[in-house]
Amino acid sequence: MLTLLIFGSETMKSFYEHLPLFRPFIDSGQIQTCLWNESARTLEEALPELHELTDDKRTWKAMIIAKEEEPYFRKIPASPDNPFDGPEPYVRLARWLSLPMESFTLQTEKNDSDTSEPFDGVLPSSIVFVGARDVTSLLPVAGGTSLLLKPDFVRNNGYPHGCRFAVVDYSLKGPHRKRADDFTFWMNVLLLALNEPTLFKTGQLYSVSMKTRTDHMAQVFTDRIEKVKNAEKSLSRILESPSVYLTFKPGKYPEFRVDIERERLPKIRDGVNAKPYESTPSNPYEEGERFLQETRHLQKELNTFWDAVPATVRHLTEAVQKRKGYESSDVELLSREQENRLRQEVQALSRKIIHESAELEQAQSPDQEKLETAAEDVENRLVNRSSKKRLHMALLTGMTLSTISTVPGWLAGSTLLSYSELAVMAGILALLPYFACVKTIQEEKKQVRRVINNWNGLFDEECRKAKNYLEKYIQYSSDMISCRRGRSYLDFLEEKKKFQEEEQQQLEEELRLIRIYLEKLRRWSDSLRLPVVVPNYTPAELLADDFRDEEKRNELFSLETPDAVYTAIVESAGRQIVSPYSWIESISVKPLGRRENNA
Repeated sequence: MLTLLIFGSETMKSFYEHLPLFRPFIDSGQIQTCLWNESARTLEEALPELHELTDDKRTWKAMIIAKEEEPYFRKIPASPDNPFDGPEPYVRLARWLSLPMESFTLQTEKNDSDTSEPFDGVLPSSIVFVGARDVTSLLPVAGGTSLLLKPDFVRNNGYPHGCRFAVVDYSLKGPHRKRADDFTFWMNVLLLALNEPTLFKTGQLYSVSMKTRTDHMAQVFTDRIEKVKNAEKSLSRILESPSVYLTFKPGKYPEFRVDIERERLPKIRDGVNAKPYESTPSNPYEEGERFLQETRHLQKELNTFWDAVPATVRHLTEAVQKRKGYESSDVELLSREQENRLRQEVQALSRKIIHESAELEQAQSPDQEKLETAAEDVENRLVNRSSKKRLHMALLTGMTLSTISTVPGWLAGSTLLSYSELAVMAGILALLPYFACVKTIQEEKKQVRRVINNWNGLFDEECRKAKNYLEKYIQYSSDMISCRRGRSYLDFLEEKKKFQEEEQQQLEEELRLIRIYLEKLRRWSDSLRLPVVVPNYTPAELLADDFRDEEKRNELFSLETPDAVYTAIVESAGRQIVSPYSWIESISVKPLGRRENNA
């Protein structure tokens, strides 16, 4: 069953000084704490966390703790032998917890009624008050101390039926004694919180004290101080060493640059083959038209190539991006020099990308007009050539005229030349037109080859521009992907560094808590006069992971093994009850009457 410890702000400070005693039982859900606003006018205002802490519980026990003097109580005097006789905030809280819908008027506020709103939560099955009583304020008499305890204080103050009351005595005789008394008080509270409230009757004030096995308690503290001291040394060594928590060591430098594969790039055909156009055509006009159609087809292919560059590169980069992306697990911590180098390379890539982007925007598409003008020049050259028919007719005419020119010599019977010589001359003259025709054909071939090669040169120049445009686009895309990968790596690196820095801060905080806990253990053992001697030897070194393991951490901050079951004896009844720690031997529960023996 849950025990809810309810106390004011001053008492809560004392409780947190002794939190390590309660930590295992808070973690297990057996004990919870709730801050109490003593001046509140409703239960919800007095205990604002009550709903959250108890709504899911079928039963729970309320334990109101009066350890330190709360500011609100300084104007409300209490009986020196009974801290619950007089202060009406205790009465008000008890009545709220037992009769939440009741309306009542406080005795100290005659003209102001305190009306409670209905509380729709789960009420406690029992209400227990535990307070600290200063025995130095009691009146000494022969054989003991005089008690001004009023046996009917429950009825006189208006406490509801069913409340139980207990005090733990202490003495204000210096800080050393107070520390021991504080420890004893909270140990008694813990012991009562883990057991049923039937240890004492309702409506009666009891004195509670416990008896410990001093030697066994000293051994428990010795073992715990030894373990905590070992943890402090190990964690200090981890944080002081040149590990990843302080200076990151050189790691594997990332190969963040990528290069798009160029094996599957589209091709552009070569220019026009001049050889088919060099021979003498039958129809020059058809030759010219055929050439124009071929060049137009090549120009169309060039334009298609140019326009398809972005889509082509995008298709190639998709495969690269899918295959070569970074994950957090791929990122290694780098040294400061490596990280600076990576940042500089990514920044240089960013500047290069800006320059490349400007160049691509300024890139000019193929000069179609220049190609078309050159193609028309070739067409004119082809159309204006002599056809085969024209050449044949010119050749025949020339040979005929050359032959006819020798006829007069044959008829006159020249005395200068013989007939054989005239025949040779006639043959030579007949061949002159043939050689002239051949010469004409060769000259036209040269002219056709020259103009076609000129067009091919212009076309090759535009093709180089297109290929260069593609290459620049590929390089631009490669740099873009590389830059994104570099930035991604740096982003993951920052996350990992932040995680490591947070982890370092957690370990530093853990070290701080360990040192506080170690100091508490030493002060407690000193104030309780326990013979604690920690041996001087080198224990097993702990690792950083040991301080991240919740189970190991809980064990470190526990005085004894969590979840262990211990028992103690109730002296007056002889029965066993649950004990939080093994060194508690017994508990004494005595009803307080008219006189209490100091012995």
